[in-house]
Amino acid sequence: MLNSGYRKESIERLEKKVKEHDKASKSLVLKSVALFEERNTLKLVVEKAYDYINEIRNKPVKITIELRETEYSLNNYSNFLKELDDEISTSTIKAGGNIAASAVAGAGVAALGPAAAMGIATTFGTASTGAAISGLSGAAATNAALAWLGGGTLAAGGGGMTAGSAFLALAGPIGWGVAGVGILSGGLLMNSKNKKIAMEANKKALEVEGQLKVTKGLIREINKLIKITKNFEGNLIDRTPQEGQSYKSDYLEMTDSEKFELGTMVNILSSAVESFTKVPGDSLKK
Repeated sequence: MLNSGYRKESIERLEKKVKEHDKASKSLVLKSVALFEERNTLKLVVEKAYDYINEIRNKPVKITIELRETEYSLNNYSNFLKELDDEISTSTIKAGGNIAASAVAGAGVAALGPAAAMGIATTFGTASTGAAISGLSGAAATNAALAWLGGGTLAAGGGGMTAGSAFLALAGPIGWGVAGVGILSGGLLMNSKNKKIAMEANKKALEVEGQLKVTKGLIREINKLIKITKNFEGNLIDRTPQEGQSYKSDYLEMTDSEKFELGTMVNILSSAVESFTKVPGDSLKK
């Protein structure tokens, strides 16, 4: 048939790009979960460091004010996590099963269950409205995360949250979508001319290839956030007295060097808490 070789080559190219994108999307989910878990570890370290500084007597007013601001931000983050966890649990009960696991079944990470939804919701920045997921309420963040994992909500033409075989379109994190990947099956292959099919397949392959580059860029940014989170952990652990270690609990008894170290610790603590809401991909969405 005329242009049959061209059609075959174009479709194979599209299939290859879709598979590459699917693999990268799975990695993106796993990296998001890794960041979420690392942030949980940092949260424990932050809480211990906060308790230590808060117990020091006669602290300067400046340090006390910074501690209050840190406490406020930490409480907001903790409440967000609790609200998010409650929403995922409620969704699971309403669905009569693990809706989060169902949503990620097609991503090959079903065993992660709710952790995948938590990872996406706390890591990524854009829901369908363009609002930061980390700034949404628990219910909105849960819905955005599960819809992302399921390839988009039913209203948006996606497979919905329970689409086990849904393609992991990046409609959430970057506001795009691999529209028209269905060219690989359906009426177009049966009813259109080979050249038209080939041209459409090549067009879609370019779209997927563009998304693949963005996905890999997001993965790199998440890796940076994981590294930053670990650095905060190390810095705070090194400066926080561990069990059995002696320390001065009165600021007035500290040497100038010790006061400087305490001030440094307060700054690190504040930056560490601020890092909980850092969202990857902002530079890629411009």
